[in-house]
Amino acid sequence: MAYLLTTDCINIPIANHYGILFSENGIDYVLHNTSSKKNNANGNVIIETYPEFIKGRTLLSKNFLDISIPQIKEYAYKNMGKKWDSINYNCETLKNEIITGNSGTTIMTRIIGISIIGLILLNL
Repeated sequence: MAYLLTTDCINIPIANHYGILFSENGIDYVLHNTSSKKNNANGNVIIETYPEFIKGRTLLSKNFLDISIPQIKEYAYKNMGKKWDSINYNCETLKNEIITGNSGTTIMTRIIGISIIGLILLNL
């Protein structure tokens, strides 16, 4: 079984952080994408224990995902070299790709788009 975890975002107060929780050999792990940690491939796709993931965060929701542990691990290993990017590859991108197979539009993309529109309107 797997779960989508939604937490507060430590460095960005207006955003959420997402992780995929799964258990293996009685240990809870979370797959997520974070700018604050690097893996062995120098990327930012991380698998860590739940206590490591939740430290300093507040859990906002936990929702069941119909996805297998092998699918989660396959995604993780295929994407280990990817680096976190606020627009193109963040925790929401990882969540969307695992759940739907598509990166989708992230909140950061929408915030930047709204900011640009606001700047344009201010200059009219």
